[in-house]
Amino acid sequence: MCALLRDDAGGRARPTPDAIAIGGRPCANSAAKFWWDIADEIWSTWPDATEFELAALTAGRLAAGRLNPLRWVEQELENLQRRDFGEAVRELVDEFEIIGPPLAVQLHVRCGEHDRLWCSLPMDAVDSDILLYLAGWLLHWAQVPEADWNGPDVRGAIDLDAEGARRQRLSFHLASEHLSEDLFRRTLRVRRVAA
Repeated sequence: MCALLRDDAGGRARPTPDAIAIGGRPCANSAAKFWWDIADEIWSTWPDATEFELAALTAGRLAAGRLNPLRWVEQELENLQRRDFGEAVRELVDEFEIIGPPLAVQLHVRCGEHDRLWCSLPMDAVDSDILLYLAGWLLHWAQVPEADWNGPDVRGAIDLDAEGARRQRLSFHLASEHLSEDLFRRTLRVRRVAA
């Protein structure tokens, strides 16, 4: 992941631990590394930060089938092979014209009532499409029933552990406002709580 913030030692990004555990289970996917990195960077930079928030307009619904992007793309390609190619391309172009390319994700860091940071995250780190994938993994790890994933107000918590690093317990609140068709305004608020 592209470092979102820099440490004080020469401006280099802090290394991501090789072994991350979520709820006691080893996990090496990019979502686990993202959540570890962003929590570590924010609370290393602002130890008094009370929460951070990721917000974006997203196209599509959260679904467990999208947790593995490669498998999801393979399934979409299989579905495409069963359809008329010209019709599928026209639908894709229409959808792109309506929804457009992925959008930037906004990051907001708070320390109590005080704002510490408002910024757009680099698109090479995360965009609105990737945010769906990252939020889906949080919901999966927190064992939120998939039927609730697209509700307007979803809450959960996960434990992050890494070798040689302090354990982190993150609680989260995902607010989803359905705007039209499959367009949602999603705000994911994350707090660090005592482990």
